[in-house]
Amino acid sequence: MYVAGFEVTTMDEACQEGNIFVTTTGCEDIIQAHHFESMKDDAIVCNIGHFDCEIDMSWLNANAAEKINIKPQVKPTEITIINSDIIYSLSSGKNS
Repeated sequence: MYVAGFEVTTMDEACQEGNIFVTTTGCEDIIQAHHFESMKDDAIVCNIGHFDCEIDMSWLNANAAEKINIKPQVKPTEITIINSDIIYSLSSGKNS
């Protein structure tokens, strides 16, 4: 489906194709565990809304094999999850 020339799809489909995921909804659980597991290596996730419930950071942190803070004071983090894929978190999310 297209709206104003842009393809509209579900997160379940988008997580397999996209490289950058920005949440702005204020709704809970937009990016969940199964989405992280389906994302490409080196995917970037961030939240720019007023709320921190869109991204399930508790799952991401619990399944991190390694976490590297890329730059102090900005809080970007390189997280290697247990399947060896790297996810870059540019801002906090749910239960960070």
